[in-house]
Amino acid sequence: MKSKDFFNEHSDFNVLEKAILDYEPPILIMQGKDSKGNPILSLSQIPYERAFPSSKAIEINCTNQNNFGYRYDLRLKEEKYKDIFFKVIDDILIYAAKEKDRKKYARCLVDRYKVWCKFWNRENKTLTYEKKQGLFGELFYIREQLKKGKDPEILLRSWKGPEGAPQDFIETSYWAEIKTIKHTSDSVNISSLEQLDNPAGLSEQESLNVTGRLIIIKLNLSPVSSTPLKLINLVTEIRSLLSTDTNARDLFENGLILLGFDMQREKEDDFIAELFDVSIYNANAPDFPKFKVKNVHNAVIGMSYKLSIPALINWKIEN
Repeated sequence: MKSKDFFNEHSDFNVLEKAILDYEPPILIMQGKDSKGNPILSLSQIPYERAFPSSKAIEINCTNQNNFGYRYDLRLKEEKYKDIFFKVIDDILIYAAKEKDRKKYARCLVDRYKVWCKFWNRENKTLTYEKKQGLFGELFYIREQLKKGKDPEILLRSWKGPEGAPQDFIETSYWAEIKTIKHTSDSVNISSLEQLDNPAGLSEQESLNVTGRLIIIKLNLSPVSSTPLKLINLVTEIRSLLSTDTNARDLFENGLILLGFDMQREKEDDFIAELFDVSIYNANAPDFPKFKVKNVHNAVIGMSYKLSIPALINWKIEN
């Protein structure tokens, strides 16, 4: 049940009831209203202290439950934030749904909530042309994966672009970094030491079993055909492909919001391009030319570099 529907149907003040979810979470989750009628999401048995920061929309109250961890009450601050409050609650609960382990589940809740905090703290700016170009590549990848039969929820949960993670897509043993560039470019920018590295926390043996892909999408940004690809059309296509999967569709829509995508505004200033080429490279091959955190001196705290696309031919794989 959507949080908005739950709170509309439960009018009693100062009452918490077990949340109605379509899965059994590994922690206790309650929903209700305080004495003033403000909606509350209560998360018990969270093993992390000071995990959820307060924000402009949500007030946080933390209670130590001793051996059971901590209880966090997420309370709506002001009526004007009600819609976004419901959206955040639904999003973090959907995002963490696949985790069965209590600590991992709680970590998913916390990490996703903090992404929303960054969203609120960011000025309300439109997407730049460069950001639209990057989003175009991520949406193209999502569309193609859905057409190939990829599980929608797994795919949309792996979409880390809206979170600002090192790679655009991260699963348990797979990651992909999407680079969307002009068709005349012969190099790509790697913006950090982590961007082509395996996710942190893996052992050396675990890292050997990870599939990592660098996917380079070349676009003609001055299309001459009568039917070029449009950013809004990619969004529309993906929505259609997700029409029967509510959770995946919500994750997709929330990802767009977090990135600052506005469909109405985009209709007035659409990003249009022609697809020129898609190349995929085995970026986790032992000899792939890249820098990794463990291979540089600890005095180096940041690095960006360029890779020559023609020089990557030995690591190119079939689409």
